[in-house]
Amino acid sequence: MNGASRLQLPDAFRGKRVLLAVGFHPRHQSTLEKGVLLFDGLRATGANVQVLEVAVIDPKYKSFKPSVEAFMRKAVNEKPLMGRIYPLYTNSQAFKKSLGLQQEEYAFILLGPEGQVLWKKSAAPTPGMVDSVKRLIP
Repeated sequence: MNGASRLQLPDAFRGKRVLLAVGFHPRHQSTLEKGVLLFDGLRATGANVQVLEVAVIDPKYKSFKPSVEAFMRKAVNEKPLMGRIYPLYTNSQAFKKSLGLQQEEYAFILLGPEGQVLWKKSAAPTPGMVDSVKRLIP
């Protein structure tokens, strides 16, 4: 992370636009899955964007990583999404602050090729949100 407007992306995603469905609590798994599936429609329109889910998990659970991630796999309703869900063991409050979030329990965030935040919304996903993101992708 670098400030409130940029995230350091893993090498596989650097230089690409990435839409993140970020969750801070397991009870929002189905909302995040619906969002990932909805935003996946952008790719069908030719938009060059990767759509991923990030589960923010308190670092105190990192020593239980195999159990935590097994629980995550069981909780996923849309099994094709499994390979696109990334656990992030970090302090959720610090991570929220870095993104300019406060009490949100989930958010959808579009990152530019350099990891800069281009768009974010903390609401249940809608086709209107997809249209807003589409306008930001050349």
